[in-house]
Amino acid sequence: MKTALSALALLALSAAPAASAAPSRSAPDALAVQAMHNFGACIVDRTRPGAERVLAMDFRTPAYGKAMRALVKGHDACAWNSRLAFSPLLLNGAMAERIIANDHAAARLPAALAARPEGDPSAPQARDMMEKVALCTVRRAPESVAALLASAPTEKEEEQAFQALGQPLVGCVPAGKPVKLNRPGLRAILSLAAYRLLYETSPAGNGNA
Repeated sequence: MKTALSALALLALSAAPAASAAPSRSAPDALAVQAMHNFGACIVDRTRPGAERVLAMDFRTPAYGKAMRALVKGHDACAWNSRLAFSPLLLNGAMAERIIANDHAAARLPAALAARPEGDPSAPQARDMMEKVALCTVRRAPESVAALLASAPTEKEEEQAFQALGQPLVGCVPAGKPVKLNRPGLRAILSLAAYRLLYETSPAGNGNA
């Protein structure tokens, strides 16, 4: 059996009324999204240190791509008798979610996310505009982000969590800088932003150059 992610349906976000930030109903196949989510969780359950190493890497570097391919290849058992055509973004988001869920009770997650406010010198820095938007959103709406991470992908509860995130998301998008993402991609960047705020320390904040 082959399980593959279908082509991504895009969502446009812009600094406009909050309604424009609600993710489009058009999305990749639900079973494919769930399969990717489960695959990332399985990798963490089997080899958490390997997942953490990849999540700590700069996605802009050639070394990151090599490490990601090695991690996926080493976990064929997590997709037994299947072939996943995967997005690194979605896989990273799924791994980040699993680690967060293992370490943080849902009721206490909002407070943990809010503990690294903007301006904190130890907090991670955005490497591109998408990360900037995601980090901003997590800081502005930690309760809603925690609810999103507690929801099952592609289910009704996820849709409700996205609706609650509409206004904070729009408020974090720079004027004149439209952002295009589908719902699974948006969940992934928010998951990764939450992960970075929980686990990553900026070199500027720990005394390193």
